[in-house]
Amino acid sequence: MTQNKYVVLIGALLAQVTIAGLYAWSMFGTAIQRETGWSGDEILLTYSIAQFMFALITIVSGRLVDIKGPRFTIIIGGILYGGGLVLSSFATSPFMLYLTYGVIVGCGVGFVYVCPIATLVKWFPAREGAIIGLSVAAFGGGSIIFKDVIAFLLKGSDASTAFLHLGLIAGALIIFGGLLTSVPPGFKKETL
Repeated sequence: MTQNKYVVLIGALLAQVTIAGLYAWSMFGTAIQRETGWSGDEILLTYSIAQFMFALITIVSGRLVDIKGPRFTIIIGGILYGGGLVLSSFATSPFMLYLTYGVIVGCGVGFVYVCPIATLVKWFPAREGAIIGLSVAAFGGGSIIFKDVIAFLLKGSDASTAFLHLGLIAGALIIFGGLLTSVPPGFKKETL
């Protein structure tokens, strides 16, 4: 178990920054619409489903982080987020994209999102407000970073290939961040 609060901070924020790629959906949406001819409404529904699942799953993940700990919960989120992006690379219809990106990626974001906040306030109790602000800022700032990453991936390939590469990269980053994350000594033991 990680015992250094700054290592935990890095791991938790790495996972938080990475899931913010969700907010760069419009870049994928534009490429998919251009490549497939699907309507703007079909493309937008994918993002709406992902946002709904993100919000819904935070209820479950908040409970799971209390029971199993942040490491377990972030790793589950990383598998869902990265795996959903990889599966999105095989989508041949809007419905498939609704399932892979909308449901699976959205659930991945929901599993990861609550962990940094819930964990870091335990490690930095005297700086609770600052640590919550930092965690939320990492999530917001990640969309800027991943906008550029997605633009780079789309520049040299189609949307399917960009989904595949982003899924592998994001999944690895989130899982690595999760492995660095733990609760402080005196809290429940990690189960992973």
